[in-house]
Amino acid sequence: MDFKYPSTVWSDEDRRDIMVNLLEGQAKMLYRTLPNRVKQGSFEGIVKELRAARNNPCERLQLLEQWDTLRKKDTESVNEFCFRMESLSGRLHAESDRDFLLASKLHHCLSHWRDSYHMLAELDRPEGDAYEAVKRAALRLERAQQARSARRDGVRNQAPECAESRWRKRRGFRPESESRRATKEHDLAQKETTAKKCFKCGEVGHLAAGCPKPKENGDRPTKHKPSLGRERRTPPKPKAGSFSAYVKGWCGEVREDVAGNETEAYGEPCLCDVTVMGIKAKAMIDTGSIISILPLGLLRQALKSGSPLDEMVTMLGAGNDRKVFDASGNEMRFLMLVATHVDVHGGGSARVHFHIHESPDSLILLGTNALKQLDIKISAGRCREVDQ
Repeated sequence: MDFKYPSTVWSDEDRRDIMVNLLEGQAKMLYRTLPNRVKQGSFEGIVKELRAARNNPCERLQLLEQWDTLRKKDTESVNEFCFRMESLSGRLHAESDRDFLLASKLHHCLSHWRDSYHMLAELDRPEGDAYEAVKRAALRLERAQQARSARRDGVRNQAPECAESRWRKRRGFRPESESRRATKEHDLAQKETTAKKCFKCGEVGHLAAGCPKPKENGDRPTKHKPSLGRERRTPPKPKAGSFSAYVKGWCGEVREDVAGNETEAYGEPCLCDVTVMGIKAKAMIDTGSIISILPLGLLRQALKSGSPLDEMVTMLGAGNDRKVFDASGNEMRFLMLVATHVDVHGGGSARVHFHIHESPDSLILLGTNALKQLDIKISAGRCREVDQ
């Protein structure tokens, strides 16, 4: 009031009326409880009575409780907290004691911070300089915390790329270096197995103590003679480190080998052609996945081709409402859950729910949530060759 409405320009009555019109809340209520002689009195008289009514024991107890429980909020900056603390101290403490009380309170509220001893060292300043020194130290620590948080966010942003590599590995895309390493381990296991040779039957893969062939005439190995009835062939000797050698040692008997179909060590992914969002794409059928995944790279292609994504795609919410884990037990993170129409070439068509994955690839993954609606089935039975 003294700066905006000085007594040299405004009369005492005008200053009194202006102040009364500006009162709000508790101050307005206190003014109404004043006697009429005070209300009709001078400007300074009203100010004096309001200050006296405000400094009652109940209000001071409330201010002391607020000061004792004062803490910095997680979303609050140091400057904002200092402003709130200074406002409360101005109503509670005398001017002569305010500097050290503010400095000690700021250090107490931030003592759990890393390197908070810098604020403790600043408390040993001359009277009148302690609070500003502690405040400057707190601002430096706040900037250091923000820099560390930014570095952690940068590392966290690289996590989707690691999840993508695990996803590709689980789907059968093995890097060449890993395949070469697996081949070396297999060769080493074969060499170790080859070193085991039975001196009774002459076969490799087991020792004499575990030889499955029966003993005849002591420890001499027996010779197989052809019988006069049904002709039987002597089982061929297994190759070095073959699987049959282990089976013979486990079962303790020799059976005739039966020729059959043999699979390869690694198969090819099951892919199909689909049309989604107005563009043609490749989709991998994965019966081990309970969700269907739409890569961000395919959405970028659809956007560049001019497809009306807002009309073709329906947003269903966040993609991380339910936790989904890959085959290695790692939690997968997604950008959004959407629904769009999918047309399988040579199959069916349906509106499929997709989890959008932050991946630059364009390969769609069709899980078990969409296979039935798209007429994609897996049947067990003997395969027959069809003449073209």
